[in-house]
Amino acid sequence: MKKSITRRDFLNGAAVTLAAGAVLRPQDLLAGEGGAVAGSPIGKGYYPPVLTGMRGSHEGSFEVAHALAWRGEKPTEYTPVDEDYDLVVVGGGLSGLASAYLYRKQAGADKKILILDNHDDFGGHAKRNEFHLEGRTLLGVGGSVNLEQDSFSDNVHQLLNELGVDLEKLDAAREPEYFLSEPVVSSGYYLNAQKYGHDRIVQGRWMDVWLGVGDPHRIDALGLPAEQKRRLLALVEGERDLLDELSLSETKRYIDSTSYGDFLSSRAGLEPATIALFDPMFRVFYGVGLESCSVTEALMTGAPGLKSLGLTGRMVGKLFAYLSGGYRFPLFPDGNASIARLLVRRLIPDVAPCSTMEDVVAARFDYSQLDRPIHRCDCG
Repeated sequence: MKKSITRRDFLNGAAVTLAAGAVLRPQDLLAGEGGAVAGSPIGKGYYPPVLTGMRGSHEGSFEVAHALAWRGEKPTEYTPVDEDYDLVVVGGGLSGLASAYLYRKQAGADKKILILDNHDDFGGHAKRNEFHLEGRTLLGVGGSVNLEQDSFSDNVHQLLNELGVDLEKLDAAREPEYFLSEPVVSSGYYLNAQKYGHDRIVQGRWMDVWLGVGDPHRIDALGLPAEQKRRLLALVEGERDLLDELSLSETKRYIDSTSYGDFLSSRAGLEPATIALFDPMFRVFYGVGLESCSVTEALMTGAPGLKSLGLTGRMVGKLFAYLSGGYRFPLFPDGNASIARLLVRRLIPDVAPCSTMEDVVAARFDYSQLDRPIHRCDCG
C-alpha cells in the first residue's frame, strides 16, 4: 500500500468495535440500539447473544477491510481521531482477548488498550447463542465448543486458573455421556428407508466398534448387504493391510493426501450407502463431508481403518483406543463463549456483576460498558 493503515481505516465499515479501557469513535456507532449511554456509542438495549441469522464473517463485515488490504482503497468517508493507546489488538476472539489480558497484567492496569473487531460480538468463533422461551434461558454453543484440556500448555492452564476455571469441577457438572464432552459414548445412527430399507435408529457404542475395541458384530444391526457387512468388518478388524504395496513414507503421503471417501471406496470396497454412515461424524467435527477430509483426519476422529494400515496402524489404533477411554472435553453450556466472557469481565468488571465461572454462565452482560473512557481492571 502507498499509505499506512490508520485506526480509522479499521473502524469504518465495522459491524461493531470493542474497547478495553478506551473511548471509541464515531459517536453514532450503534447509537440507535436502545439509546446510547454517555461516553459510549453502544446502547443499553444492544445485546448480540440473542441475535439470530448468519453472524460472523458474513457479507457486510469484511468489504471495507478487503478493499483496503487487497487494493489499497481507503474509505471515502471517515472521521479523524487523535486517540493514543499502549496496545491495539486486531480481533476480539479468544486470542485477542487473552492478549489484552496478559499485556495489561504484565504492563499495568493503567495501560490503554483498544480491541478492534468487525463482528457484532466479542469471542470470535466462541460466540454466545442465547434464547429465551417461556421464562427460561436456553444456551447454545457457537463454533468453539469444548476445552481440549489434554492439549493445553502450562500457560493455558495458568490463564484458566486465573480466570477461575476449574476443569475437574466443570467436567463433573456435565450431563453423563454427553457426546460433545465425552466422545466414546452410546450414540445412534438414523438409517432412512431410501438407502437402508426402512426408517430406524440403531443405538450403540459405535466409536468403540470403529476403533476395533467394541463388539464388531454390532455391525449386524445396521442391516447392510452381506458383502458390504463383510467388507466393513474386515476394515474395522484389520483383516489385511489395505496399503501393503506402499512403503512407510508412501503410506504417510497417501493418508495425508487422499480423501477418506476415496480410501473407503477404492481400498476398502465400500459402496456409497455404507460410506454415508460416517459422513455425519465429519460434518460435526470438521463442518464438511468425508470427501473433503483426508484419511489422517478421519482416523483422528475415530473413524474405522487404523487396523487396516498394517502394523503401524494397529499399534496406533491400540494407543488411540486406550487414550480415548479416559479422554474428556469439559465444556460450558454456551461453549467457549464463557471463556471469552470471563476475559472481558476481567478486563472490564463493570460489564457484569459476576465473578466466578458458575455465575458468568447466567450473567447478562451490559455491552454499553465496553466503550467507556476509563475502566478499572481485574487483571492482577
